[in-house]
Amino acid sequence: MEIDRQQTLNELTSLELELKKSIQELMDIKFALDESSIVAITDSRGTITYVNEQFIQISKFTKDELIGQDHRILNSGYHSEEFFKEMWRTIGTGEVWKGEIRNRAKDGSYYWVDTTIVPFLNDKGKPYQYLAIRHEITERKRVEQELQKMMTSIIDVQEEERKRLSRNLHDGIGQNLYSHLITINRLLSE
Repeated sequence: MEIDRQQTLNELTSLELELKKSIQELMDIKFALDESSIVAITDSRGTITYVNEQFIQISKFTKDELIGQDHRILNSGYHSEEFFKEMWRTIGTGEVWKGEIRNRAKDGSYYWVDTTIVPFLNDKGKPYQYLAIRHEITERKRVEQELQKMMTSIIDVQEEERKRLSRNLHDGIGQNLYSHLITINRLLSE
């Protein structure tokens, strides 16, 4: 009887150590995630239940201003209603959604985030909360926009140059050739 009791205590101690180790691993993963990413957790209806410090810094809202709200508080008006409906359709069926979103901070400034939303599912396969992991990409989007403007300018310059060459060929060389053709025909006639 004493041996069984000792064995049970040893098993409980072993389980307790494993549990502490698992909790420590989860805390380490949370720390790494919070240090590297903008993180928010929402309930199944999209109400914010957790934000990390990076979320607070980029959005310029306080934690108290964000908790209990939904992400519409950040809506910049850039994306269509259909964009968000499709996002909700995806995560509502338990699938991971990835995309780029332009948000508006409390001070009215805009910022872009590369976003991954992971639904956490209950035993019936229905989402009970969502984890949003984001990385700021505002500078990348600015550079992409600049490159797009430059490409448009280059295409416009190329088109103008093509038109100029075409006019020169038509007006200059074409007229000279036609004039020489008239002269040659006149000489042949004589």
